[in-house]
Amino acid sequence: MPNSRSFPLVVFSAGLSAALVAVASLALRPARAAGPFQPFTAAVSTSFYDAGDNLRGVKLSLQAVRADGSIATLVQSSNGIPSRGLRVVSDLPHSSRVLIDPLSQSRSTYRWSARSVQAERDPSGGCAYLSGSPSKVILGVTVRPYKKHWTDGATEFDEQGWIAPTLACYALERSYVVSESGRATARTTTLVTSVSPGDPPAALFDVPAAYTERPPSLLMALRAEKLGQPLPPYLSQTGPVLDQAYNSRRLP
Repeated sequence: MPNSRSFPLVVFSAGLSAALVAVASLALRPARAAGPFQPFTAAVSTSFYDAGDNLRGVKLSLQAVRADGSIATLVQSSNGIPSRGLRVVSDLPHSSRVLIDPLSQSRSTYRWSARSVQAERDPSGGCAYLSGSPSKVILGVTVRPYKKHWTDGATEFDEQGWIAPTLACYALERSYVVSESGRATARTTTLVTSVSPGDPPAALFDVPAAYTERPPSLLMALRAEKLGQPLPPYLSQTGPVLDQAYNSRRLP
């Protein structure tokens, strides 16, 4: 069974989208406007692999795109363990992102630029699919390929996938490899297993006003307590980073 300690990769993969917007790849054609948003709901499976390409975790989610371009992600399970309602709502019109945990009745709200919200839906960076490449069909939807490469210090990221122009370039398949000094240290793959057109349930986007606003590290610590689990070992390292980002972008 995959190691449950892979959950920090879930947090990493969710936050990675913001960095994708700034990446420019010479192999891609110029970005294009995506056009109006077609609302839909997708079932998503994300797999995490270590440096030896061993499977370390699987996350199942429900992701919904609203007509205004907002995105809601409901984490259904991590490594087969139900996530009990953990959600992320990225609100395009209000440029905000909210992590919502019903177990601790907590939320973490911070500024999230419109481009960052759009990058969650379209990781290619503006329908920037590879020029001249053939299309294919996934789940009855025509998709086009994209590739990206960027660096962060000594860390390199290589991503590729398939986006659907008719769904505002939502990615139906994507994968990226993280490398240090030329050696792969992690790989993540995401596969959409179903797409249901139409307005998604409004409850997916609901942000309970009665929930207490808390920094991400405290929200995750309280969630672990409610689940009867020890404090996540990764929290001592990632917590300060998450909290710093939260405090610098916190909404009044």
